[in-house]
Amino acid sequence: MRRRRFRVRAAREWGRVMVDNVRIMELLEEILQSGCTPEEACADCPELLGTVRERLARFEQVQGELDVLFPTPATTEANPAAFPRLGSDMPDIPGYEVEAVLGRGGMGVVYKARHLRLNRPVAVKMMLAGGYASPQELVRFQREAEALAGLGHPNIVQVHDVGDSDGLPYFTMEYVEGGNLAQRLAGTPQAARQSAALVAVLAGAVQAAHQGGIVHRDLKPANVLLTVDGTPKITDFGLARRLDSSAGITRTGHAIGTPSYMAPEQASGKAPAPGPAVDIYALGAILYELLTGRPPFHADTPVETILQVMSRDPVPPSQRNAKVPRDLETICLKCLRKQPQLRYGTAGALADDLNRFLRGEAIAARPERWWEWLVRRVRQRPALSVALVGGTATLLVALGAGIWLSTERAASERRRKADEAAMERGVDENLRELTRFEALSSWTEARGELERAKDRLDRLGNRGPARLRQRVEQGDRELALAAQLDANRLARATHPGDKVALARSDQDYERVLRQAGLGQVGDDPELVATRVQGSNLRRALVDALDDWATCTLDSGRQTWVVSVAQRADGDPTGWSKLARDPATWSTRDRLAEVTTKAPVERRSVPLLLALAEHMKAVGADPVPFLARVQAAHSDDFWANLHLAEAFLEQNNPTEAIRFYQAAVALRQDAAVVRDRLGLALALLGRMDEAAAQFRMAAALDPSAAAAHNSLGIAFATTASRDEAIDRSRLPVHFRHDVAVLNGMLGDNLFEQGKLVEAMDRFRQAIALDPQFTPAQTGIRNILARQARWDDLRVAWGKAIDADPPDHGAWDGYAELSLFLGQIDEYQRIRRAMLDRFGTTTDPQVAERTSRACLLMPATPDQLRVA
Repeated sequence: MRRRRFRVRAAREWGRVMVDNVRIMELLEEILQSGCTPEEACADCPELLGTVRERLARFEQVQGELDVLFPTPATTEANPAAFPRLGSDMPDIPGYEVEAVLGRGGMGVVYKARHLRLNRPVAVKMMLAGGYASPQELVRFQREAEALAGLGHPNIVQVHDVGDSDGLPYFTMEYVEGGNLAQRLAGTPQAARQSAALVAVLAGAVQAAHQGGIVHRDLKPANVLLTVDGTPKITDFGLARRLDSSAGITRTGHAIGTPSYMAPEQASGKAPAPGPAVDIYALGAILYELLTGRPPFHADTPVETILQVMSRDPVPPSQRNAKVPRDLETICLKCLRKQPQLRYGTAGALADDLNRFLRGEAIAARPERWWEWLVRRVRQRPALSVALVGGTATLLVALGAGIWLSTERAASERRRKADEAAMERGVDENLRELTRFEALSSWTEARGELERAKDRLDRLGNRGPARLRQRVEQGDRELALAAQLDANRLARATHPGDKVALARSDQDYERVLRQAGLGQVGDDPELVATRVQGSNLRRALVDALDDWATCTLDSGRQTWVVSVAQRADGDPTGWSKLARDPATWSTRDRLAEVTTKAPVERRSVPLLLALAEHMKAVGADPVPFLARVQAAHSDDFWANLHLAEAFLEQNNPTEAIRFYQAAVALRQDAAVVRDRLGLALALLGRMDEAAAQFRMAAALDPSAAAAHNSLGIAFATTASRDEAIDRSRLPVHFRHDVAVLNGMLGDNLFEQGKLVEAMDRFRQAIALDPQFTPAQTGIRNILARQARWDDLRVAWGKAIDADPPDHGAWDGYAELSLFLGQIDEYQRIRRAMLDRFGTTTDPQVAERTSRACLLMPATPDQLRVA
């Protein structure tokens, strides 16, 4: 009883103190806003005057320190003679031609220059102070260059050289021509997946810097440069410090960072040597700006911004942009925790969690729980807790009673049941979100919700309701179906325009829909459409039907597919009916009319892309229409990929590269896009970049023949044949029986003189495709080099018996037969060549055929074309 009375008295005393704190905060705000004196503000409560004076003095001291740390522009320019200003002429740096000023900072200026001997662009950072610089500043400038040079990471700007020109120290760096991230953002929120992927890359680079003993301390969008293809590179280590030193590497005046991206401990100045946690906070601030278009804290002055950083919680990103996924918001807010120990332990851990989000897996971060928030806020500002208790100590008493009751069995049982009920509500919420994301075809977010639902059900164990387990199993089936539809589409993209690939895609679509219980070709279209409409994947299924209609070559099957799609879409008389009408597809004028009137902003991308495919089939130029579609759906993977393909087909690899790069940014795991981007780069002669893309494609999908073939071609072009063979033989589960790949391997082996191994590869290719001409040519080359003429004629004759359509497969066989005295064979082949190529209009084919037929006298009947 005595202990209970003590607790009640303590709670009341704490409540009284908290009420006083609230009153003191109100008085301080009145003084700051109205300009009155403490005595005037405390006229009604003189007992608080001393405390108010003390708090006001403390605030003014902090504000003064912040004004020194972050001077206004007027303060910065107050003494323009502090450092000598460079004139309009560019500096003369031996070995370099300085072309332009890229930017200025507190200590230096950055120029664009050209390295004369290597003929490549570079960036030159030159120290402005020159001879006026202190020895410490010179050391710091050099140490910045040394720090950068020691961080050999592809996403950190690399240092090339260090020198001195007319007393002005400088160092040269790689030139990144795509501008910086701040310019790219310009206040515009970015797509969630694109934002997560970019920050994951930055986090990996920051982790490398931390492992190298360097903390950046000034990470912000302006210090993230972008290459032409969007690859980010961190720059400006002017405020960095070594983890093994309390001193910064470089520091101009008193500036220690940029307020909107500074961690609270960095802004307060209480931590003498901020560690890696400040960079993790800054990465969270960059992610926040990517998602919302603005940093988490930004006020009219640096001082006000710092006060927000230190005292306020960031507004959740989803409140500024409703499209932000919950998991990505959780990751972002974890980075922005006030206490460093509550953020990610390392930048690498942040990168791992972002990659889990991108893969649709459950993330490691968890939202802050209400009681954690309450404890944190009470510790930071005790007065705020009064608002939670209505100005009294009632809640504190209740909490004390709850702690005491928690030791009792009854309370424990109630809490367990409450936790289970909350867990079930959480599963219900996850499943509702799953359905919503499925309707939007947002598969990564949908997978994340399903994984969270599974995790909660696992924690419930056998107590989880059967209805929830059934719904989770249904979600698994639905996402598996969506993945199958997407995989089918991607597989066909690997072989654009190939009829075999089209036929395979046609069959795969029917198989997938049949296995999903939706129906098959020949079923009542109305019944199948009703099933599609009743599915949570209705939008994805209608999109798949529109894509299916472009790859089936049978008119009857095509009519059935279109009929189901139209009924399931629920627009029987509008624009979509004309867009899905096969009569529209076969006429250029009708296609032009439908595409001109297409409401590209409101229609599904697959239907629009299907129209573009029909345009190509009738010889129309699809690029202007595809450009409209891409502009309306710039964050759609397929819109970018189809536009890139159209440019490549028109032999415009420069434009194709732009949209392949956009597609790569949207789906970094799609091997086919890497392969096609590599091909476009190779067409421009950028073989090193092409080979890098081919390698990534092969790593993403080791079974992709196209990627390995492209990789081999790139290496063969650059004479790296050994590496071509090693790379193309990569994993044990690779399909060695792919005809194209085996043919490429055979060519490489032949060039190395490894004739036995080359023959084996060519034979494997021909076993899969008897009309694969390059492999047949390879076998003939081997037999000819070995002077095995009879074997050559027999092998060649078998290839001719397959009646290859290409004249190159025939050219030379008649001459070889005559050379070996096989007169009957010569006459047979002469007759066959005349039958196949006698009416050709190709002058080269006509000349070679005529020459082969006239090597031996013949009667008119023998030379008459059938």
